[in-house]
Amino acid sequence: MGTLYNHCHGKVEFNDYENGLYGFYEIGNVKKRSQEYFEGAVFKNKNKVSDVFGNYAGYMDFGEKRYYDLREVKQIYHKYDDLLEQRCLPSDSTKRNDLILLA
Repeated sequence: MGTLYNHCHGKVEFNDYENGLYGFYEIGNVKKRSQEYFEGAVFKNKNKVSDVFGNYAGYMDFGEKRYYDLREVKQIYHKYDDLLEQRCLPSDSTKRNDLILLA
């Protein structure tokens, strides 16, 4: 089974020892890009198999292939009135008086 390490300096690492996989990406350290961009790499048995690049607010590329693009994800939004009262916990944030008044 793999492990995930999240270090304080914007670097996220993944290890899958069973399959010889290691990957990382570093957030906010991409030259000439704003802080939400990241870059990294994926290795199999210590050999680099792919670069990783993206923007945590929008997309993720492995090599030349885009695997995730927020523009292609169906957005889900429920209005307060759409929620069934009996399905919500008493602590549900939709029951906050300030949010009800704001809506």
